Amino acid sequence: MQYERATERRLEEALGETGGQHKERLIRSLQESLGEFERAASLNPVLLEEADCGGYIRQRVELTVVPGLSFGAYVLVPKGSSGKLPGVIALHGHGYGSRQICGLNEDGTADSGPPDGYHHFAVQLAGKGMIVIAPDVIGFGERRMQ
Repeated sequence: MQYERATERRLEEALGETGGQHKERLIRSLQESLGEFERAASLNPVLLEEADCGGYIRQRVELTVVPGLSFGAYVLVPKGSSGKLPGVIALHGHGYGSRQICGLNEDGTADSGPPDGYHHFAVQLAGKGMIVIAPDVIGFGERRMQ
């Protein structure tokens, strides 16, 4: 609580605005930076594959966010879940893409070796009861250019 008050006070002193004003300014700035784009009316998910991984179900889906641009993503769903669950978008680092954080090798086979620096963190999040969406960032995994 004291940390939050100190942070608020520093913002007011440094920027002349409250934390709420600062947040609103940052959101406006981000929206201006992104610009306008046409969103798809629906994500139109297509189930490409599904695997039972013990404590969770791993699905590979294709999504369309912007007309004419589709991409694949893994969706990890905790087994035995029902109703609304917390969700997270898990973004991989500079490895070989979303497979690396979803417990897979680069070729799509199960990674049973010692954990790398990413420790299959998407799998760990699913194990904690979260629905995880793990897309490939442009330039990695299936979205890497030849």
